[in-house]
Amino acid sequence: MKLKRRNILFLIFFILIIFFIIIVFKYLNTEDDKNPIYKMAYISKDDNLTFISEGINQASKDMNVEVEIYRITKENKIEEQNKLLEKCINDDIDAIIISPVDYEKILEAINKHNYSGPVILMDFKIDLKKKLSYISCNDYDIGKSLAEEIIQRGNTSENFVILENEEEFETLEEINKGFIEEVNNTKNKYKYVKISEDENKQYSEILKYIEANKVDVIVSFDSEILECIAKIKKDLYMENKRDNSDFEVYGVGLTNKILSYVEENIIDAVAVKNEFNLGYLSVKMAVNKLKNNKVKEKDIDFSIVNKRNMYSERNEKLLFPFVK
Repeated sequence: MKLKRRNILFLIFFILIIFFIIIVFKYLNTEDDKNPIYKMAYISKDDNLTFISEGINQASKDMNVEVEIYRITKENKIEEQNKLLEKCINDDIDAIIISPVDYEKILEAINKHNYSGPVILMDFKIDLKKKLSYISCNDYDIGKSLAEEIIQRGNTSENFVILENEEEFETLEEINKGFIEEVNNTKNKYKYVKISEDENKQYSEILKYIEANKVDVIVSFDSEILECIAKIKKDLYMENKRDNSDFEVYGVGLTNKILSYVEENIIDAVAVKNEFNLGYLSVKMAVNKLKNNKVKEKDIDFSIVNKRNMYSERNEKLLFPFVK
């Protein structure tokens, strides 16, 4: 009887030991899972990062990586971006994701410091010897599709004004090319107007031009300038200085303000990139490169959004990917 009881006690003790070992092992593994496997950095080219940062943050959770997001200011963008790139290299960041203001300057900095980690170009495509990987939209198609939208609305022999910021225009070259090649198939006339890089001066400069010139269609491929144009149009309409349909506004960009102006029919249509996917897939590409997995450059989808279609099933997923 005593022997049987001893065996039972031994069995219980043995089970408790096994149970304890499992609990400890599970705890240690959980602690390890909390630590990110890679540290990355994303260096922006502007401050409109709501959708991109949501994509980056979601990818960080899904792939157990840590991504520091650096936003750059409006002044001295190239210089500030280069300094941030050098900081990331010196901090031994595993991978760097960057939306370059000046590709050549970025490449110089990478070569200068012999950075060996993956560098992913976000929203920028380069064909020069494939030195860096990229994830981007087909900017030429974006420009072409935006022009088609304007023309389909009956604008076939109008006066177009394309407002540009000289510092940003190089990164928008392909959008501009696709847009102009499509416009050239019509009788529309177009003119480029350079405006100040200083946001405090842009409103007055654009308003002055509108009041002094006959403008049928105003276009900008820069989201901040597009917001400014839309604000002017709304202000003029509210003050009854102009009819709401006196001139049409089109552009490229995805911000909450732009979506609000589209909903109010102040902006007639906007080309919207899937910025959530840009952020998410950039992190995924960096992880794959760090793991030496095969990586393929990819074009991100886009959509031409207007008041009529912004709440279609496809566009809702693109515009509000993190609303559940």
